[in-house]
This record gives sequence, C-alpha cells and structure tokens, in this order.
Amino acid sequence: LLATMLEARARAQEAIGAWEGLRASTTSQRWAEVAPAEDWRPAFPTAGARHATRFEDGRGRAVDVYLASYARPRKGAEPAGFGNEPHDRGWRRLSDGRVRVEVEGHAVQARVLRIAAGNARRVVLAWYWVDGGHAGPALAAKLGQLRGRLLTGREAAAAILVSVAQDDDDAALATLRDFLSGGARFAPAPLAGRS
Repeated sequence: LLATMLEARARAQEAIGAWEGLRASTTSQRWAEVAPAEDWRPAFPTAGARHATRFEDGRGRAVDVYLASYARPRKGAEPAGFGNEPHDRGWRRLSDGRVRVEVEGHAVQARVLRIAAGNARRVVLAWYWVDGGHAGPALAAKLGQLRGRLLTGREAAAAILVSVAQDDDDAALATLRDFLSGGARFAPAPLAGRS
C-alpha cells in the first residue's frame, strides 16, 4: 500500500511540472463561453497561472469566472494566502458572508461577497480547488493542500471566483447557482502537446 501511494505521489509530482492551471467549461448547451469581462479582475499576485472567461446564456445572463492557479503552493504563494483579493483596487467590499452552492454535484461552502465600483455592483462567489476537489473556507483549503502534499502528491491548487454584475443580490445568486449546478466544470488545463 505504501509503495502504491509513493508511486502515485511521484507520478502526480511529475505531471505538476508542466501544469498550466485550472480551466472552466460547461456541459450545458445553454451557456456559451465568450470573451472575459474587462471591468473585474481579482488580485492574486503570486498565482502561477491566471485565467478569466465569461459564459453567457440565451436569456441575457452572464457569469464571469476567474481562476488563480498554483502548481506548487507554498507559504506566501498559495490560493488562500494573504494579499489575495476577490477584486482589484477599483472595487470596494459592501458585504462578506457564506453560502452553500452545488459545484460538480458536491455541496461547497463558498464565500459570497457584494462589491461595488462607482455605480457598478457585483456578487462574487469564491472557493478553492485542492487535491483534485472543491473546498470551501480557507482552512478547508489549507487542510486539503496538506492532505494532497502528504498522501497523494497532488500539490496543485487554485482559487475559483465566479461573479455576476447585477444590483439585485437574489437574482445574481440565482444566476450563479443556475450556472454552477447546470453543467459548470473546473479541471486542469490539458498540458501542451497532450490531450
């Protein structure tokens, strides 16, 4: 058993070397990927890879996705680290709380923030991807990173942020829940030259 665990850990660490970060996609025909929003960029200065995109449906709704990936998280450079913010300096935080959402068939305790920049308003959901799965609060992410490092060798981790530009908090949360439960997927990007 120990030999099998060590072999799996070595394979995972070898694969991380060329990791290009987490990517978002959807299995739903209702949501189409389009160019990312220009007005909202979270601040994750130590991320090894950052990816922003937007998904729109046929009803005029749009969900912005921002992924900050870390191939080998370490103190000072990790998704749940000090200095990472769900918005850049142009935005101010109006409220901060928690909400349970369904992501890829699993319940996740996400951070929910309401932010503003001038007259623009956004609702942002944030959580983490560690050891191949989703984790809610920062403590759960840090424990997941430790478990991955020690048991599976999967050190790669990411912060996942999804957002809707909308004044109506209830409508924004409904849109985010619909997107997440309706086929949103978050997975490592294929390595260059591999599929």
